[in-house]
Amino acid sequence: MNSSIPSRFSEKHFQEMAEVIGRALTSFPTPIKEDPSPHSVETFARKFREAREAKRRHHWLSPHVNEALFMQHAYDLTVSMQEGYVLIGDERVIKATLKSQPSPGVPLGAATQILPPVFHPDGFAHAVQIIDCIDARWDNKPDFLIAFAFTDEQKQEIESKWDVVLEKINPELWKVI
Repeated sequence: MNSSIPSRFSEKHFQEMAEVIGRALTSFPTPIKEDPSPHSVETFARKFREAREAKRRHHWLSPHVNEALFMQHAYDLTVSMQEGYVLIGDERVIKATLKSQPSPGVPLGAATQILPPVFHPDGFAHAVQIIDCIDARWDNKPDFLIAFAFTDEQKQEIESKWDVVLEKINPELWKVI
């Protein structure tokens, strides 16, 4: 190893992240979700950024990293640290992905049903039908979400009829617990 190269930009450190860089480039602009274990989310994100910079500075090679894709997209990759995982991809797609998530505490792929926003005049009746259907089908119901701007009266009706709690995520998104 060249002793004039800081260890964080060494070929060894680049190779530790080469597969992740390769997957991120191959799936670009779609984000990839990475489990940072055994590192913390912050350490994993830092190591990814340093490995990318090491490749740029020292032209390290790996069979996992497509050179043309690296030249084209390496610096378009955004690393987004989330609770327990890292998203790597195009910044706009990551932002859209995170906006579509139920709440910061519900990771991608969790057992959560996201019901589409209801905008027609009988929206409340439609939301009630969905809750009734879910209530009838699951003995051990997972938490799920409903996108609808309930009035306080509608909220109380749902909570009492199905013995659930509606937790407000934002004005038009409710988590049914």
